[in-house]
Amino acid sequence: MAYSIERPSGKCAATGRPIAVGEPFVAVLVEHETSGEMRREDFSRAAWEGGVRPPTGRVFASWFSVMAAPGTKKKPLLSDDELVEIFEQAPASTERRALIFRYLLGLVLLRRRMLRFERQRPGASGEMVMVVRRRGAAEGDEIEITDPGMDEASITEAMEELSRVIPIDEAPESGVGA
Repeated sequence: MAYSIERPSGKCAATGRPIAVGEPFVAVLVEHETSGEMRREDFSRAAWEGGVRPPTGRVFASWFSVMAAPGTKKKPLLSDDELVEIFEQAPASTERRALIFRYLLGLVLLRRRMLRFERQRPGASGEMVMVVRRRGAAEGDEIEITDPGMDEASITEAMEELSRVIPIDEAPESGVGA
């Protein structure tokens, strides 16, 4: 299972117009209808707010960003806040692909200390459910993440794929606590 999220294209997928440096835009992660592959499409804020959406495929997640200047120091493709936004949009579905994506993203957010582990409990069908809370969220404001039942080798392989998009081993900012 490969997730490959490209860097911003620099142009609006709807209009073809270049997105200027410093201009806000919407990045969209779209799942291809037949192959199931994920691809990124960027839309100007005006096009997005005007109702334009990708013509084919399922919108898996979207996030707001600002176009960086060419040659600026490369940052992670997705910031912590953008990852949390994607995580919150990721469907709590029973579809295996969605379960795996949400589970791995949850692990990354735990590592980056954007989520705080609360406990683990058995689910209705015998699967394990990890209960987490967003950093700074009130007690009891919990999020459940279903363990998709991957073995250690599968998790390692999938995390390596995910690390091509998200620097997983990057240390959290100093002063950030759970």
